[in-house]
Amino acid sequence: GLPLTPAQKATALPHLDLRLKVDPESKSIEGEAIYTIEALSALDRFEVDLDPRFTISSVSVDGSAAAWESDSGQVSIPLGKTLATGETARVSLSWNGKPHVALRAPWQGGFVWDETEDGRPWVATAVQG
Repeated sequence: GLPLTPAQKATALPHLDLRLKVDPESKSIEGEAIYTIEALSALDRFEVDLDPRFTISSVSVDGSAAAWESDSGQVSIPLGKTLATGETARVSLSWNGKPHVALRAPWQGGFVWDETEDGRPWVATAVQG
């Protein structure tokens, strides 16, 4: 619901490859998001929101390790060059941690960790309201 930053306004996202590993035992998740970004105007950084509960483990731009800054979930990744309009880059962001647990699913959203009647893990997400 926040306004877009100038870098977000200058970024198109034609493709996102999202990989998740869910661990019911520790009630945690790991993720890797591989963004193909396209510059809508001159662009020297990629900015994305990430729940501040998660810890960033690695970032790369076009296959090379990259630095990042994070402030209250706003992640800023310098691209190492300025993309001209129409140019693309691949940005990979890996993270892990314990997601928000739904307080009253589905009305108050988050992860739901439970078990089936026969004791197998059951995981869901609730995203209402």
